[in-house]
Amino acid sequence: FYKIVIWCLWIDEVNINEKSRTDVKFIFEEMRKEGEGLIYNTVNQKTFLEWITSTYDGLIIQKTSNHSRTKARLQAYSRAKELYKK
Repeated sequence: FYKIVIWCLWIDEVNINEKSRTDVKFIFEEMRKEGEGLIYNTVNQKTFLEWITSTYDGLIIQKTSNHSRTKARLQAYSRAKELYKK
């Protein structure tokens, strides 16, 4: 449940679309690194992107290796985690 809530809070703030490759790579890597079962080590980026396509009405986001940890992305992720705790 935690991972879905964090994802939903984060995606609402960031407003994901087809051009959001780096944003999605960021959240994938952060949630995977965080542990606690947010994204299991057995889930790769391709599987994660396929899940997004099936869950978000055909939204297709291409795979990228760019995992840019910008201040804005880190703040959005931190806010999502804080909102979950409330």
